[in-house]
Amino acid sequence: MKKAKNPWGLIIFSIIAIIVIGSWVLVATQILKNSPATFENVQQYIGEVRYAGEIGRELSKPVISNDFSEDKIVNQNGNILEIESSYVVTNVITSETIGENENTYYVDVNTRKHADNNQWYFKFPPNVQKQDYVLFHPNMGVPAMFVFEGTKEINDVELYNFSCQSMRDDFSHAYERFLPEIVYGDQTCITSIEPVTGKTIEFTISWDLYVIRDGEYISVEQGESETSEFSKSTQLQSALDTKQLFFIYDYVVPVFLVLVFVSVFFTIMYINKSSERGQIIIEQLEEMQKTEKITTIGHLASRLAHDIRNPLSVIQMTTDILSNNPDISEKFQKYAGSITESIQRISHQVNNVLDYVQQKPLNLTKIPVSRIIDSAEGSIKIPENITIEKTTTDDEIVCDYHLIEIVVINIITNAIYAITPETGKIKIEIRREHHLIKIEISNTGEPIPEESLEKIFEPLYTTKQEGTGLGLASCKSIIDQHKGTISVKNDPTTFTIKLPRNLEN
Repeated sequence: MKKAKNPWGLIIFSIIAIIVIGSWVLVATQILKNSPATFENVQQYIGEVRYAGEIGRELSKPVISNDFSEDKIVNQNGNILEIESSYVVTNVITSETIGENENTYYVDVNTRKHADNNQWYFKFPPNVQKQDYVLFHPNMGVPAMFVFEGTKEINDVELYNFSCQSMRDDFSHAYERFLPEIVYGDQTCITSIEPVTGKTIEFTISWDLYVIRDGEYISVEQGESETSEFSKSTQLQSALDTKQLFFIYDYVVPVFLVLVFVSVFFTIMYINKSSERGQIIIEQLEEMQKTEKITTIGHLASRLAHDIRNPLSVIQMTTDILSNNPDISEKFQKYAGSITESIQRISHQVNNVLDYVQQKPLNLTKIPVSRIIDSAEGSIKIPENITIEKTTTDDEIVCDYHLIEIVVINIITNAIYAITPETGKIKIEIRREHHLIKIEISNTGEPIPEESLEKIFEPLYTTKQEGTGLGLASCKSIIDQHKGTISVKNDPTTFTIKLPRNLEN
């Protein structure tokens, strides 16, 4: 019997493939895009600054400045990075330090936002949108709204432009020499961002630092600076390299994983199909072997049936005559029943073989189902220890009366063997189900072994030492001819036959 396909292996494999690809797209790529290394950065700016040594003095003449900003990771605790950020302004000519500012920030590596305020970005995220962002940017030193202004191109690379502004923020911590005065600052900036990576390519900032005395604004420093050409080209090349890496993360690797899993999937399917084809070939060879055996049995049965039945008829006739003769000893009378039972058993085995190997065209007639059951019961010697309980209907069926009777005889005979020598009951129920007639024959005898339930209707398979293995196979063949079904189950052992009421239609 051909085994049913088991799809669970491919289903589980498909689920694993979806989990792996989904984990890469949703988790792994985000981790790789936001690796701690992306938060470390060194930038150079060229600018011009005017400053006062003391509050109230005039600002100096413009000084060309060389500014350096650096973001460095000093510690990592889970997803939180501790970043030290410094901004140093020096005089290009004298190398004198004009201004210096240092801050420590705690940033979530996954979101690029500040850990103490998840509304502020530390730097632009990957896949920047044409919208406004709130950044607490180290170059600004304070939170500010970065407003999307449009796009531009540098060396055929599209960049997003953002502007920012902060007014009257406290910068006293960076100008301790003016304490206890409060140093305020007004700042404006323009920045260009590569949108795929979120990298800053250009940054221009201007500022005015001042104190307020008696309502009067006194400037202590004014200046502006912009990204140097060297840093601009370095950052642009870094953005292009990172952009290619992101392309690999977002497209190449997922496509590769899909191709790998699809290849493995179809390889598994091919192996399964090859295995199925091999199984089919084996089953066909087994069927051929069975057919050869059955053909041989058919030839032998055709030659021997006549030779066996004639002596059996003579033995049965002689037994009946002697049983009815009062002059015969009681001892023979005692064994006459056993002789008759043995003759019936031999006839039953011969009939099983002939019924299977000599399949004939159906001779259809219309007949009550109950009549078939009664006729089958009347042709079998029912032991005294077994009772038969019937529930029948008046429904008629178009069938080959003789063949359906053979099926019922076979099943009842098998039930008797299953119950004997114990006391038991055979129950026969007939019901009408729409266009079908359902016949259930159950018994209280020994159940059929579970491993035999699927094979019980196969030719040459038997659970009895004296069986031919063709009785139930013949039953199935007859029911198949009638376009019906036959099945069996345990608890109790029940054979269920379903036949169309009118086979002619």
